[in-house]
Amino acid sequence: MLDLLRLDVPFDHLSKDHDRKTRFMAAVLTDPVLSAVPLLYVIGSDKH
Repeated sequence: MLDLLRLDVPFDHLSKDHDRKTRFMAAVLTDPVLSAVPLLYVIGSDKH
């Protein structure tokens, strides 16, 4: 079974998005659980 964690982050501007992703990845690398989980980024419309 595959479990997914969905994290919706508002997209304001490309540079802000890059900064958020960089800070998130830095936090992931210091967390023993999150660093062991494969991450998949999906970029799309906010309408589901």
